[in-house]
Amino acid sequence: MGIGDDNLPLEEHKKSAKEGLRYARNEADSKKWNIIILDEIWNALELRLLTLEVVQDFIDMYVFKLEHLIMTGRNCPKEFVDQANLVTEMKEIKHPFSKGLAGRRGLEY
Repeated sequence: MGIGDDNLPLEEHKKSAKEGLRYARNEADSKKWNIIILDEIWNALELRLLTLEVVQDFIDMYVFKLEHLIMTGRNCPKEFVDQANLVTEMKEIKHPFSKGLAGRRGLEY
């Protein structure tokens, strides 16, 4: 079972999500950055590519070490909304996906 229009097995997506979070940890630990953005992490959670516990551990570890920890995506679980200092809901007006265009590496994934 793929995600979107790909044919990769779900396990490949899980592996990529874990590698992405590991990369974010390494970058946060490097202390080169005062901001880390985990784009579409809530989608990864909803698709069960990551677990609630793994995401919560990341938040607990870095929320006070970084000046800003930004986490994006649809359907953020209420427990994370409750923890957040700022929550913004965006509304899609127009998106290339609606024209049948595939996601682009480095932009949509």
